[in-house]
Amino acid sequence: MTIARLLLGAIALGCSLKSATAQSQQWPDSPVTPAKATAENFLPPIPSAGDPTATSVLMAPPGAPSVHPAGTVTSPWRGSSSGGACCGPTGGNGPVTYELYTLTGPSLAIGGSELSGRLKTGWTVGTGVRTLLFNQPGDAAWVLDLGLGFTYNRGRSSKIPIDVLTPRVERVPNPDPNAQPVFRPLSDGIGQYSVRGLSRTNFNFSIGRDWFLRSPGLVGSEAGPNWRVGGDVGGRYGTAHVDLVPIGDPANYLRKHGVTQSIFTAFHTNYEVPVRSFIFFTGMRTELDYTFTNVVPPKGGDILSLNFYLTAGVRY
Repeated sequence: MTIARLLLGAIALGCSLKSATAQSQQWPDSPVTPAKATAENFLPPIPSAGDPTATSVLMAPPGAPSVHPAGTVTSPWRGSSSGGACCGPTGGNGPVTYELYTLTGPSLAIGGSELSGRLKTGWTVGTGVRTLLFNQPGDAAWVLDLGLGFTYNRGRSSKIPIDVLTPRVERVPNPDPNAQPVFRPLSDGIGQYSVRGLSRTNFNFSIGRDWFLRSPGLVGSEAGPNWRVGGDVGGRYGTAHVDLVPIGDPANYLRKHGVTQSIFTAFHTNYEVPVRSFIFFTGMRTELDYTFTNVVPPKGGDILSLNFYLTAGVRY
């Protein structure tokens, strides 16, 4: 028992000496000793009065040069052509931005077929989205456009008839006078009608090029009003129906349906104003459109239209 107690005492004394020696030594991999390991050794330095801060960058007026705090990069959504070291270009050659727009205006049927000669000036309403692929300077962009549109033209006069294929039926003879009447179809015949109105609903798609005349058109780069001009070509696909009134029975009417395909070219100009984090624009658009349709067989239903639209929208 005496020997066991002596061994335990020797082990305890050795552990105490080792602990005291470790506390008196400095950390081998750190310049900071335990006595100096306080919070101030690990916090970043406090910026001086002249250093830029995140608040000063965000509150700077549009277009004003600014110095960003250390360790930050410019967001690509502010219109930078490079987006800083973290992100690179937002497109193949420059930033990519987007637009929402609406348009409305008269549609003049100036030729194409017998149907177009029986239509008054119509009215169009539409909306859509655009994607703008800017170049590096930001003063020009390729534009991809997708939209929806509706156009209505009233007929000119009941005194200008048009020949239209008309469904015909005949009653099947039945000796029982109390039986329900039964009809059987016949081949279509030609009837004379006046045009009450033509309605067209279309899906639109186009590609074009825009140029910004006063300054780059990027969000965050326009310091004041700007002018934009551009052009595009595209197509449409949709449906149409025409309401026809029989010349011999004006209390009745016939509706014919058809599919439409169109090609068009257009020119537009816009006035733009930067508003906080987006750009508001309004302007005019002139469009030449040719629509292919067989809505009034056997006569031609094609329509050549000249359209004048007022446009408005935002870019972000």
